[in-house]
Amino acid sequence: MVETQNLILYIYAQFYQYGYWGYAAAVATLLMLAIVILTIVQWRVLGRRVHYL
Repeated sequence: MVETQNLILYIYAQFYQYGYWGYAAAVATLLMLAIVILTIVQWRVLGRRVHYL
């Protein structure tokens, strides 16, 4: 199953199944940082516009 494992399941496995709490926390922090960076880039590209129909 490791071949089809996404990042969230990988973090879960590292934390609960293998007991690597620090490693799982570090990976989760990097994931959160990547999401925040992508969100900021998206805001700047789209100009924070909202179009209602």
